[in-house]
Amino acid sequence: MDNIRVCVLRVLVCVTFVLIIIGCSKKEPAQSQSFSSAETKAQLGQPAVKLDGLTWIKGEPVVFQPGKVYVVEFWATWCPPCRDSVPHLIKLADKYRENGVVFISLSADKSADTVRKFVHKKGINYNVAIDKGTADIFEITGYPTAFVVSHKGTVLWQGIPREDKFEAAINKAIKDAQPPQFAKNM
Repeated sequence: MDNIRVCVLRVLVCVTFVLIIIGCSKKEPAQSQSFSSAETKAQLGQPAVKLDGLTWIKGEPVVFQPGKVYVVEFWATWCPPCRDSVPHLIKLADKYRENGVVFISLSADKSADTVRKFVHKKGINYNVAIDKGTADIFEITGYPTAFVVSHKGTVLWQGIPREDKFEAAINKAIKDAQPPQFAKNM
């Protein structure tokens, strides 16, 4: 009887793990919308697409401006690795605010109320919007995924926000940005 329980428990753990992994994969394309910028995949070194037509939950609509560095993160409230990344992103937003870095989180959730409650509960201190197709343009295949957009408006880095290379890319973007006041506190 104990062997059966152990086997059942192992199966349940494996199934749960698989569901978590699948649950954070992008399953269906988000609603399509028109964008006033290039509608192709955001590639390293290429201009970042405009963030048009989003439903903003926290902060005002963001327009990429020359001279500013941006972090754009794609996530969802139902994605465990995304939820685990939130405290890290809050710390980074605090750390780099003085350098003028703008953090933007685009949620795959359909419900603004769900995202609003999550943002409030977690104390998120950066811009948050409901994604309405930007993930398709950036060709996001899983969550969380982050981009660092340089002061020139080009995609400098793409990856998972918990990677060490993520913060290194933010530091590089700040260092490369002009005027020099962006490079303080590094």
